[in-house]
Amino acid sequence: MGSKYKTTCNSCHHQFELKKGGGWTWYQKICNACGKELRVPRKAPEDAELGVTMTHEDLVKHLSDSSKWSRRGGNFEQTELDMLIEMTATCDCGGEMVSEMNPEIIYRCPSCKSQDLKLGEYILFD
Repeated sequence: MGSKYKTTCNSCHHQFELKKGGGWTWYQKICNACGKELRVPRKAPEDAELGVTMTHEDLVKHLSDSSKWSRRGGNFEQTELDMLIEMTATCDCGGEMVSEMNPEIIYRCPSCKSQDLKLGEYILFD
């Protein structure tokens, strides 16, 4: 379960909605350099065949269509998890994508990239 915050940047005063954490079907990764968010599916596709390892191309396709992400999907095999970790490890800017579960995650203002944020009211989401 994630949280959406009404957020104000203390550096540039930009107001925006900050999402912390993922939902039922995905988890969040945040770039430690620019703050870009990446969503990663928690489960394999519902129609994935047990014992058949997904290819790199299959995983790219699965990552690109979040409408197919489901809580009812199967578990990823270790080989698939390793490929997913590698595929989602770096940001386009060259920074490292950090999982929401890592206590060293850094959230930034989308406008000026400052870490100096004031979190206001929030709501929970799935």
